[in-house]
Amino acid sequence: MRDSDARALATVRAADGQAAEQVALARAAHDTFAAWHEVRHRLDPPDEARLFADLVGRAFLGYSAGPLYADY
Repeated sequence: MRDSDARALATVRAADGQAAEQVALARAAHDTFAAWHEVRHRLDPPDEARLFADLVGRAFLGYSAGPLYADY
Protein backbone atom coordinates (compact mmCIF):
# COMPACT_ATOMS: atom_id res chain seq x y z
CA MET A 1 0.00 0.00 0.00
CA ARG A 2 2.78 2.46 0.85
CA ASP A 3 4.49 1.73 -2.47
CA SER A 4 1.37 2.51 -4.45
CA ASP A 5 0.77 5.69 -2.42
CA ALA A 6 4.34 6.82 -3.07
CA ARG A 7 4.01 6.13 -6.80
CA ALA A 8 0.71 7.96 -6.93
CA LEU A 9 2.17 10.97 -5.14
CA ALA A 10 5.18 10.96 -7.48
CA THR A 11 2.87 10.83 -10.49
CA VAL A 12 0.78 13.74 -9.20
CA ARG A 13 3.87 15.82 -8.45
CA ALA A 14 5.34 15.09 -11.88
CA ALA A 15 2.06 16.10 -13.53
CA ASP A 16 1.93 19.29 -11.46
CA GLY A 17 5.48 20.10 -12.52
CA GLN A 18 4.69 19.51 -16.18
CA ALA A 19 1.56 21.63 -15.93
CA ALA A 20 3.49 24.48 -14.34
CA GLU A 21 6.11 24.24 -17.08
CA GLN A 22 3.45 24.39 -19.81
CA VAL A 23 1.83 27.42 -18.17
CA ALA A 24 5.21 29.17 -17.94
CA LEU A 25 5.94 28.43 -21.61
CA ALA A 26 2.52 29.73 -22.64
CA ARG A 27 3.00 32.92 -20.63
CA ALA A 28 6.42 33.45 -22.19
CA ALA A 29 5.00 32.94 -25.68
CA HIS A 30 2.18 35.37 -24.92
CA ASP A 31 4.54 38.00 -23.57
CA THR A 32 6.83 37.62 -26.58
CA PHE A 33 3.95 38.03 -29.02
CA ALA A 34 2.49 40.96 -27.11
CA ALA A 35 5.83 42.78 -27.18
CA TRP A 36 6.28 42.05 -30.90
CA HIS A 37 2.73 43.22 -31.64
CA GLU A 38 3.17 46.48 -29.77
CA VAL A 39 6.44 47.34 -31.50
CA ARG A 40 5.24 46.20 -34.91
CA HIS A 41 2.14 48.38 -34.79
CA ARG A 42 4.18 51.46 -33.90
CA LEU A 43 6.23 51.36 -37.10
CA ASP A 44 6.13 54.45 -39.22
CA PRO A 45 5.55 54.11 -42.99
CA PRO A 46 9.25 54.29 -44.00
CA ASP A 47 10.16 51.46 -41.62
CA GLU A 48 7.21 49.40 -42.82
CA ALA A 49 8.26 50.00 -46.44
CA ARG A 50 11.83 48.94 -45.63
CA LEU A 51 10.63 45.70 -44.08
CA PHE A 52 8.40 44.98 -47.05
CA ALA A 53 11.19 45.75 -49.53
CA ASP A 54 13.47 43.36 -47.63
CA LEU A 55 10.77 40.68 -47.83
CA VAL A 56 10.38 41.13 -51.59
CA GLY A 57 14.13 41.22 -52.14
CA ARG A 58 14.69 37.97 -50.28
CA ALA A 59 11.77 36.38 -52.15
CA PHE A 60 13.45 37.24 -55.45
CA LEU A 61 16.63 35.62 -54.15
CA GLY A 62 14.71 32.39 -53.73
CA TYR A 63 14.01 32.29 -50.02
CA SER A 64 10.98 30.26 -48.97
CA ALA A 65 7.77 32.28 -48.61
CA GLY A 66 6.66 30.81 -45.28
CA PRO A 67 9.72 31.79 -43.24
CA LEU A 68 9.93 35.12 -45.06
CA TYR A 69 6.37 36.01 -44.13
CA ALA A 70 6.95 34.87 -40.55
CA ASP A 71 9.98 37.18 -40.33
CA TYR A 72 8.02 40.03 -41.91
